[in-house]
Amino acid sequence: MLRALGTNGGNYDVSNDDVIQWLQELEEEQPFVLTGADGATVEGRFTSPIEDPADLAERMCDFCPDIVAQGTETVEALAEDLATSNRLFFWWD
Repeated sequence: MLRALGTNGGNYDVSNDDVIQWLQELEEEQPFVLTGADGATVEGRFTSPIEDPADLAERMCDFCPDIVAQGTETVEALAEDLATSNRLFFWWD
């Protein structure tokens, strides 16, 4: 689905291949299912509790800064969200 949609973070030099590879690596350590996507967003839900929300929040922010800059406002808030929900979301604006 992501390849067909061309999902990317072009404004951060994140290619479609980068998105797919990053998510494949994430899925191996923290399983999830995708529920939606378009050219600049990915949505899903984790299928088990997040093992290390603080670490994952840091890595997610590095990969997609907009989820903090235009979303949760802090990495700590993103970690808290990961610890209390099963939501996976990226967007590159």
